[in-house]
Amino acid sequence: FFFSSRRRHTRCSGVSWARRCVQETDQMGGLCPSMKSLISLQEDVDTLKMGLDEVKLIINAIQQGRKTVEEAVQKLEEGKQMLDNSIDDLMRGKQQLESNIHNVTSQLEETVQEIDQFKGKVKQSVGDITSRIDEFQRKVQEVLDDIFEDEPKKKPSNKSTFDQKFDKALDFFD
Repeated sequence: FFFSSRRRHTRCSGVSWARRCVQETDQMGGLCPSMKSLISLQEDVDTLKMGLDEVKLIINAIQQGRKTVEEAVQKLEEGKQMLDNSIDDLMRGKQQLESNIHNVTSQLEETVQEIDQFKGKVKQSVGDITSRIDEFQRKVQEVLDDIFEDEPKKKPSNKSTFDQKFDKALDFFD
């Protein structure tokens, strides 16, 4: 027959574990291997807890960074929208300016044509006036020549010939 004892499989459990650890501690003059393992495990758990705390801090920092990045992205998107709106406004302003330039250019071209026409009319008028003045001067000269043709010559004066003739013409009309 094969008999098995439960005690063999639960060597350090319950009260028997504590007794055995105390006996082993007394015999070896230090901690029992099970206690050393527990202390080592406790140190590992403490290290893991510290590591977990550090991981939590890192996660919080990452979350804060993510939040900051999301805010920055949102502000960038708002800035992009403002730039797009500004570009649209500038394009509308450019189109309006081009339209105004076209209108002003057309008006200037019309004005230049009108000035050219007026200039031609002025040249014609100046030509007409000049020819009339020439004709009037010729007629005045003829009248003066007719008036003073029969008159005896007087002694020369300091006045020019035209001034003398003009004075005589004024005397004639008085």
